[in-house]
Amino acid sequence: MGLFSGIFKPFTCRVCGAKVGAVSGFRLKDGSWLCTDCGNKCSPDLKESEYARMTIENVQEAISLHQQRVDWYRTDFTPTVIFRQASGAEEDLLAVDEQHGLWANVNREEPEAFPISAVKKHALIFKTRDEDSNSSSGSSSGAPWGGLVDFAVKTVVGSPELTRADFPRIPSESVREMNLWFYVDVPYMRRVKLPLTGHTYPNRLEIEAGYVRAEEILVYLEDLYNRMYPDDVANNPFDQRSIIESNAIEGLNRLTELLGGKR
Repeated sequence: MGLFSGIFKPFTCRVCGAKVGAVSGFRLKDGSWLCTDCGNKCSPDLKESEYARMTIENVQEAISLHQQRVDWYRTDFTPTVIFRQASGAEEDLLAVDEQHGLWANVNREEPEAFPISAVKKHALIFKTRDEDSNSSSGSSSGAPWGGLVDFAVKTVVGSPELTRADFPRIPSESVREMNLWFYVDVPYMRRVKLPLTGHTYPNRLEIEAGYVRAEEILVYLEDLYNRMYPDDVANNPFDQRSIIESNAIEGLNRLTELLGGKR
């Protein structure tokens, strides 16, 4: 019992006072604990190691900033355009308020409003099952794949190195998720996830539809950014003609090799 007593011992969340276990919460820098709900109010994207470097004052500030963005969306946000998911439930995904220069991740239960200028870069990420894994769990088709591999593409259209023609080379049965990520300059946040498909394991047509939706979003936001910041066109984070980092091309080569494709 002594060996595992620390795992099952209940702790108290420093923010809300709820009981939290060592496997269902986050330990802070001072040794106090944060429950999962309060952790999600800080940011849905922080890692356990990042919570371990935060003080209770950092947590309270992060929660306050999160609530400001939620209130900002609720009170000041008037959508000019709303993009929906490309397949599945086709729920609302991304809303843009041109008048105030804001965008919001409306796929979340509590959408937050962010300035267009907060985005610093974007990435289209396929999450796949690695066929080299020894695990057979998690495969709906019975294929001997387990573990997940992230495949990131710095830009998704307009590049001479990587075009839409490359994506059919990724076997559709290997794709678990297809997400557009915005990397943001926001305290206690690193990136915001926009799930392009409404469910996991999209088929070939849904992958193509997700790609088209990402293209539509980026074309629209690139134009909006250029109109809002005409003196900063060279640093447009939605620019689809930016050079793809070499490791993205290497990632595509490795991914297609793992999944049995040819490039």
